[in-house]
Amino acid sequence: MGSPGFVCTCKKEAIILIKEYSPQYLDAIMDIWLSANQTAHSFISNAYWQNAYAETKQQIPKAEVFVFEQEGVVKGFVGIAGQAFVAGLFVKNEYQQQGIGQKLLAHCQKRYGRLELDVYAKNEKAVRFYQKNGFSIAATKANNGYTEHRMVWEG
Repeated sequence: MGSPGFVCTCKKEAIILIKEYSPQYLDAIMDIWLSANQTAHSFISNAYWQNAYAETKQQIPKAEVFVFEQEGVVKGFVGIAGQAFVAGLFVKNEYQQQGIGQKLLAHCQKRYGRLELDVYAKNEKAVRFYQKNGFSIAATKANNGYTEHRMVWEG
């Protein structure tokens, strides 16, 4: 699994650690996953996310997951399935717009030469975020009755 994480310091000199997944993080990860999905995908019923919760909780340990932790608080995570598919990148709602998602994504971009992900077109904030970070739309399809983009980044 490699090193347990890497440390960087931000402007305020607070220690930020991106760590590899450990079972101790599962509950915090799932809380972030549920609330961030419900907020980002308000066009999809909350029941959909509630129904997907148990399956997602089983899949998290099977993915390569990196957790953003600062001062003992899990603020976000990214999961990579297979060799290079970003299954999800989520930041706790109150910590969004602070560069956490970008740090998690940059961590993955350093580890992989190519990344792919799917994002709903209606989640315009996420589409812009990924485009800003070098992803481009490679394909479009329907999912749950909504348009979804396959986005690709190549280093």
